[in-house]
Amino acid sequence: MGATSSKRLASLDALRGLTVAGMILVNNPGIYESTYAPLKHAAWNGLTPTDLVFPFFLFAMGASMSFSLSKFKRIDWNFSKKVLKRFVLLFLIGLVLNLIGNLCQEVEQPLAHLRIPGVLQRLAVCYLFASFLIVGLRKKAYLILTSIILLIVYAFVLLLGNGYEQSSANILAIVDNAVFGENRVYGMWTASGERIAFDPEGVLSTIPCIAQTILAWLCGDWIRNMHGSKASLWKNIGIFGLAAVFLLVLGVVVNIWLPVNKEVWSPSYVLVTSSLAMLVWALLYCLMDIVNLRKWALPFTIFGMNALFVYALAWILSNLMICIRIGGNSLHGWFCSAGLGLGISPYLVSLFYALTMVILNFIVALILYKRKIFIKL
Repeated sequence: MGATSSKRLASLDALRGLTVAGMILVNNPGIYESTYAPLKHAAWNGLTPTDLVFPFFLFAMGASMSFSLSKFKRIDWNFSKKVLKRFVLLFLIGLVLNLIGNLCQEVEQPLAHLRIPGVLQRLAVCYLFASFLIVGLRKKAYLILTSIILLIVYAFVLLLGNGYEQSSANILAIVDNAVFGENRVYGMWTASGERIAFDPEGVLSTIPCIAQTILAWLCGDWIRNMHGSKASLWKNIGIFGLAAVFLLVLGVVVNIWLPVNKEVWSPSYVLVTSSLAMLVWALLYCLMDIVNLRKWALPFTIFGMNALFVYALAWILSNLMICIRIGGNSLHGWFCSAGLGLGISPYLVSLFYALTMVILNFIVALILYKRKIFIKL
C-alpha cells in the first residue's frame, strides 16, 4: 500500500495547521488601519491571501470527512448520533465565542445582541448537511450533480436578489435579518460609510459552502484511496493537480458574470478557492506523504492536530488582550503604544502584534502536542 493507507495524512494535518496559523495572523492586526494589504480582506469583489483562510479551513474539514465518514455505509442511528452531536457542539461553541466577544468588548445587553451566525456555526451547518448528503447519496456522480445544482441555484439567488449590492436590499441581508433579527447579525461597513446588518456567514450564503464541503470530501476521498507504487502516487496526484487547474480556469471564467466575492461566497469564489486549496494540498502531499519531507512543516502539523481548539483559544486570547486593562489601557493597547513609542512603523507594529498572537497560541498547541493531548469533538 502507498502513503495514503494510514489513517492520518501528514499533508492534511499541515494544511489544516497552515490555515489555522493564517487565521490567527489575519484576525489579530495590531492596528487595523495600518495593516498590510495582503492581510486584509478584499473590500467587496476581489481576492486577497486573507480571503483564502476561511475556505481553506472549510476545505480541510470536508477533506477530513472522507476519513471520519468512511466507516458509515448508510444513514442509521449511530451515524446520525455522531453527526448531530458534532453539529450541536460546534454550533454551541461558536455561540459561546460570540458571547465572550460581546462581554470583552462591553457590548450593551450582550445576550440581546448575540450574533447567531459565525465561523464555527457555518462549519457546523456544512458538516451536518454535507454528511447526510454524502452518506445518503453515496455515489460520487450524485454528489457532483448535487454540488453543481447548489451552485447554480445560488447563482440565480445572487443574480435575481441584488446579491452583489452592498445594502440592506440584498436578498442575503433580507433573509438573515428576517431569520435572526438585525441585532443578531454582523454589522458591515459599506463603501459609502453606512453600517448595515449584513452577515458574511448568513443563511443563504451557506448554500455554496455546503457544495464546497462536498467538493472537498470528493478530493479527500480521491487522495484517501490512492495507493500503490510511488510512480502510481505521482500519476494520481498529477491528475488531482490537473483537476485543480481545471476548476481554477472555470472559476476565472465564471468570475466574468459572478465576480469572486467572499462576503457573498459567490460560486466563482467557491471554484477559485477550492482549486487553490487543492493545489496547496497536492504540493504538501508530494513533499510530506510521497517524498516524506515532514520536519519543515512541524509547526503547521502541531497547529493542525488541535485545529478547532486552537481556533477557539485564539478567539478567547484575542478578546482577553482587549478587555484586560492595566492602568486604563488594554494589553493590546500597551503593546501597540510601546511599539509606536520606539519609533517602529505602525505597519510593522500591527504585524508584530499579529505574529505575537500566533506565537502565543503556538506555545499552547506545542504543549498539548508534546503531551499527546489532541482535543476533538
